[in-house]
Amino acid sequence: YLDCLTELRAGRLDIAFVGISQDEQVPGDVETCHVYDEVSGLYCRGEHACAKANDPETLDVLLKESKISAHSFLLNPIDEDLDMRLLEEESEQSQGNIETTTYLTLAGSHVGLIPVHFANFWAKEGQLVELAPERYRVISEIHALRLRNQTHETAAQWFWENCIG
Repeated sequence: YLDCLTELRAGRLDIAFVGISQDEQVPGDVETCHVYDEVSGLYCRGEHACAKANDPETLDVLLKESKISAHSFLLNPIDEDLDMRLLEEESEQSQGNIETTTYLTLAGSHVGLIPVHFANFWAKEGQLVELAPERYRVISEIHALRLRNQTHETAAQWFWENCIG
């Protein structure tokens, strides 16, 4: 989010799409438009210990012992509950995107917080199992951002007015 603001202010982006939490304050020089809500869930391989948990308490214990991957733009309220052990962005196994989180989850080494629409293919194939969706689903509000009171490129202005605004 902050990187996108920097790029907007530097004139390298006309419009950015970011996840913003409901209680997050957007700077006054930025105009936002809610585009959609993205639903994510916790997934693991069927062979993972978490997939075999029979009750919520056991699942909580197993999740706290697991490596959990979540893409970095996602602001999620379950971080505190699960004490997620997220990988460092500079590490060899960066998880800064949905694809890497999914691959780590498919490999069986991690539980992944993955958008449901993205995970559906592997879930239908039986390669991923969603864990307790009634408890661990997260909704990210995706917003378009642009600077207020700035002259926008014609294409960006048309896109904002006809597709976003």
